[in-house]
Amino acid sequence: MFNYKRIEDIFNYIRSNDYTTAAKLADLFKVSERTIRTDINNLNNELQGASVQLKRKAGYYLKVENEDTFNSFLDSITSKESDFVDLDSSEDRIRFILNKLLYSHDYI
Repeated sequence: MFNYKRIEDIFNYIRSNDYTTAAKLADLFKVSERTIRTDINNLNNELQGASVQLKRKAGYYLKVENEDTFNSFLDSITSKESDFVDLDSSEDRIRFILNKLLYSHDYI
């Protein structure tokens, strides 16, 4: 459902912790704090019924505004996870393209 696996991982981490800082997330995912802020902005664009909020001197947390909408969103994520193709690394992308080319029954 999310554009990148890292965004999904950030969502799961924030969801499972009360508060977390951008520095902690940056260290955990080996990216800059600016990248974390951009990812959280992208995450908020994808979320339905909830949003990731920032509390000063505490960190990021998940605020659920509409429980029913958020639960429907979570259900849609879990149902689409089986169809999700992880293309974060160049090796994954190459493997995906080769499989698509070699096993396709139609012209590409």
